[in-house]
Order: sequence, then C-alpha cells, then structure tokens
Amino acid sequence: MLHPIVLLLALPFTSSLDCYPAPIRGQLPILDHCQELVYALTYASGLPANLKAKEWGRGLRSTDFTEHLPKVYWLPGRGPQTCAVSLDVDPLYPEAREVFKLADIAVAATRIINLCLIGRRQVGRDFLGPTGKVIGKLVRTDAPMIIRAALREGQPRSVEVPGIGELVWVDGRADRSVGEVK
Repeated sequence: MLHPIVLLLALPFTSSLDCYPAPIRGQLPILDHCQELVYALTYASGLPANLKAKEWGRGLRSTDFTEHLPKVYWLPGRGPQTCAVSLDVDPLYPEAREVFKLADIAVAATRIINLCLIGRRQVGRDFLGPTGKVIGKLVRTDAPMIIRAALREGQPRSVEVPGIGELVWVDGRADRSVGEVK
C-alpha cells in the first residue's frame, strides 16, 4: 500500500482544498479507516472499468463512460466513526459536469487526510475536475446519516479489495437539493 504522503507529493499544491470542523460534535472519522478507504479507492481505480476518465454529474446515468452524482463511497462494517467519501456537484452549479478518474478521488481524499485530518484535526473537501465544480468530501459515515440516506435511495454496488474487504458505493437521488445526499 502506498503511504498517503507519497500520493500527496506527486501532486502540485493548489488552493482548492478546504478544511473545516467536523459537523457532528467535532468528532472526526478514524484515521486508519480513512487510509484504508483511500487504499480501496486506489485499488478500485486500477480495475479495467475505472482506468479511463468518466464524465461525472447529475442527470447522468452510471455507465462505462459516465457517473451519476451524488455518490458515496465507504467500507462497511466499521462503525459510525468510519470514513466516507461523498461526491456531488457544487451547489452553485447544479448542472455541472466534470471529467476525471476514480483515481482522482483517491488523490483528493489523500490530500484531505494529510492536510485536514492529520494537519488540522478537521474534515475537508476538495474540488475535482478541470473547473472544480464537483466536490469530494471526506466525512464520517454518520455525518449526517449519510449512508442510511444513500441506501434509501440507491442500489449499493461493491468490489472486493484484497486485505481490506468490500468497497461499497451508492448513488443518491439528484432531484433533491444540491450538495446533500438524500
């Protein structure tokens, strides 16, 4: 497994990252779980279906070339303080579409872990795609009831990650307010 700092050093530093206090009583996700989630995302990004960049946005169906938003990725069975990555369009641009790879999500999560979770003891968000109109957030799975809400709306999909277990993701409904998975 690549150490998250190795992935971070491979990227130019930008100002697109925002750190902020954890919304639920200031409780942070468990660092080891976040690092396992990045490992799982990195593993999944190397699978044939995820090697190429896809267009991500609301109003799209998840296909070989496009991904529907909002979307949540997590590792099940680790309790409420485990890590999740939540993706959605910037609320200022509800029709936005961006092109990027699943590997870019892992890199964004790594940046958030290193600069926010470790560096400032906060959670955070990073902006994905050429114009940064898709937001990837690193959150606790219970912030705010993110997994339960996503599961009510979508069919979970998963991939088995050696040494980690299952990486699960689900699409939320896009007909709700932008910026939240419901």
